[in-house]
Amino acid sequence: MKKIMADRRKWLTAAIGLLTILSWAGSLDKYSDDYTNSAIIQAGSAYAVARGINATVSVLQTSTVSASAGVGVTGGGSIMIGEFLDPLNDLIERFSEVMTVALGSLVMQKVLITIAANKLFSGLLTLLGFVSVWLLWMEKNRHIRWL
Repeated sequence: MKKIMADRRKWLTAAIGLLTILSWAGSLDKYSDDYTNSAIIQAGSAYAVARGINATVSVLQTSTVSASAGVGVTGGGSIMIGEFLDPLNDLIERFSEVMTVALGSLVMQKVLITIAANKLFSGLLTLLGFVSVWLLWMEKNRHIRWL
């Protein structure tokens, strides 16, 4: 049983050390930042296209097509194009709402990535890693579950 615990401690110590090194290297921060920037641009473009289509459909909804049977003949009628375009307009409005939430989420992720890329955050993570390894190797490590 002690051998299993010792092996487990070694693996956990190695994992904590690797994560600490990765936090200082910054390579994952750069990758995450680039990926988030690209996603924000793509989501913003999709949102702009959806709003443009929504505006076009809204204009078309207000137009009517009139038809008449001939000169002096009554009985002509008009067709509201908006009746046919209403489901499409609702679909685009819902898509725009989803894209608004997605953009908000991406911006929040960008803020969190910026915070996590800060050297102060890496320092706190390193301190937490040292404390975790120290408690892990103590014989009475009742605080390790909390960390």
